Amino acid sequence: MFFDLDVEAASHETNIHYLTKHNFNSKVSKDSGIWLVCCYATWSAASSEFANAYSHIASKRGINYAKLDVGKWSDMAKQLKVDTSELPTLILFKNGKEEQRLSKTHGTDLNTTKVITHFDLEKRIIDSKKKK
Repeated sequence: MFFDLDVEAASHETNIHYLTKHNFNSKVSKDSGIWLVCCYATWSAASSEFANAYSHIASKRGINYAKLDVGKWSDMAKQLKVDTSELPTLILFKNGKEEQRLSKTHGTDLNTTKVITHFDLEKRIIDSKKKK
């Protein structure tokens, strides 16, 4: 029996969806909501260091959170123009279109506060709750 480790891991982080080249369009591109996608690679130390911060951010309900292993899905990295030397890269999609991006560039740390501020997540979450 075949198990996709990303799918198995998703059961432990119930608010985080795991994306592949097979489900990206149906989940993100064709959705009218807001998605914060964390592009990472298992071989990236910076991605591993950021994992707990992203899980904390994803605990905030109101928008959709997803992870995309661009080490495994390199064609998706090319499609999304993700530079694998700058992982993790976070991309905010709204109504299926990229709206903002934040990468770990050389010398720049990503942390919870920086991500929440950069994407104005508190306001987006409040706004999404008002629409319901």
